Amino acid sequence: MATPTGRLVYIDAGTNWGDTLDLFRVFGGPHSERSNWEVYGFEASPRIQPYVERLTRWKNGLEQTAPETCMPRAGSTFDLMPYAASVGCGRDWVAKMKTCMAMMLRKVQVELPLEPELCALPNVQRRLAFARQPHDAAAAAPRYTFVPAVVGGKQSVLPESTFDTFLFSRKMKRLGFGVQVVDIARFLSSFRQEDHVIMKIDVEGAEYEVFDALQRQNLLGLLDGVAYECHAKPQQELEKATIRRDCKWLAHVINASGVPVLGQYDGRVSVAEKRERAAAWRRTLRSDTCARFNISVFEPGAPGYGNPRKSAGAWMRSETTYENEIVKLSCRAAKADLLAARREGRSAPDIGYVNITTCSQRGLLGSQLDSGLGTQSKQPVTVRNGVGKGKGVGKGKGVGKGVGKGQLHVHVRG
Repeated sequence: MATPTGRLVYIDAGTNWGDTLDLFRVFGGPHSERSNWEVYGFEASPRIQPYVERLTRWKNGLEQTAPETCMPRAGSTFDLMPYAASVGCGRDWVAKMKTCMAMMLRKVQVELPLEPELCALPNVQRRLAFARQPHDAAAAAPRYTFVPAVVGGKQSVLPESTFDTFLFSRKMKRLGFGVQVVDIARFLSSFRQEDHVIMKIDVEGAEYEVFDALQRQNLLGLLDGVAYECHAKPQQELEKATIRRDCKWLAHVINASGVPVLGQYDGRVSVAEKRERAAAWRRTLRSDTCARFNISVFEPGAPGYGNPRKSAGAWMRSETTYENEIVKLSCRAAKADLLAARREGRSAPDIGYVNITTCSQRGLLGSQLDSGLGTQSKQPVTVRNGVGKGKGVGKGKGVGKGVGKGQLHVHVRG
C-alpha cells in the first residue's frame, strides 16, 4: 500500500459509547501508527452524545480524566453478555437478557444528562467545518472531532421517536427535540482522491440510504476501505429472507465499487480485553459515581454472577459458548488481515487479538493460509470484480449464512 500524499481520515459512523473511535489503529494498515489521523465520530443517540463529547475532549487533551458512565459501553447485543453477567442478568435468551438489563439500569438511564444544544444545527455545522481544515501533517496526536448527528443520504432532522432502542426503555420521558441528519455525500466531498479515507458504519439500517447516495454521486471511489454492519431497514419486518436480500444488494454495491472491505472489527477485540472491559464496569458501578444506584455487582465465580437461577456450572458452559463465538469472530478477522497482507505483498501482520494456532487447529483459516503459517509467503490472490475467487468469509459473492438483525458482514477477498 502506497504512502498517501494527502490526509489520513477515519470516519466512525455510529460511534456508540466511543469504543470504536480508535479503529484506525486496526484498519489503518501500514499507516495505523502515524499520529496525524483525523477522526470524525457520528452518534445519533442524545442520551449517549454528552458522554462521547467528553470522551473526545479527553482524547484531544482538553480534559484531565476520562469520563465515566454507569451504563455498560456495549455496542451490540453480543457485547452485552459479559456486562449482563456482572449484574446477574445473564440469560441465554437475548430478549430476556436485554429486558433484565433495561430494568436494572432504569434509574441510571433516567439520570443520563441531555444536552439539546449539542444537536443544534449551528453546532453540527461548526463540527463538520473541521473536515475542510486538514490536520497538521506533523501533529504529535490524532485530532478527534465529534459530530452529534447521524449520517444519511440527505440533510434532514431525525424525529426523537427513533432513539428508544437497545437498552433504552420506550417508557422513558420524551426528549422534546430531534437530531440532525448529515448528508454523507456532501461531507465526504470535503476530501480528495489523494487522501486516505476509511469508514466504519453501524447505523441501524441507514446504511442503505448512505451507500445509495454515495453510489449515485460517484463518491465511493474516495473511500480506501469500509467496515460495515448490515441491519433491517427502518420500519421493516424482521424477516430473514428480506434482510438477506437487502444485505446482498449492499454487498453488491460495495464490491462493484472496488472499495476494499476491511473486515470484522468486533472480532479484533480479544476475549481477555472483553473480560477487562466488564471488570472495569464492575469497578465503576462500585465507585462513588454509581454506588447511589444500588446495583448489585458480582465477580466471576461468585454467587449471583451470570444467571442466579442457573447453577454455576451451567452458566460457565453458557459463558464458554459465548467466548468460543468471540474466538470464531477473531479468527475470521485474522484471516482477513492475513489475506490482505498477502494480497498487498506485505509481511504477515502481528495478530495480537487471537492465537493463530488455535484458529488453524479449529479449521477457521482455510488451507490457503494454514499452509503458509510461519512463513512470509506472498502467494498472489486472483481478484475479479472486487471479489476473491476462493472461499472467503460469507461463502463467495453473497453474504454469510444466518443473516439476522445487526449481524456483521465480512467479505474477504481471496
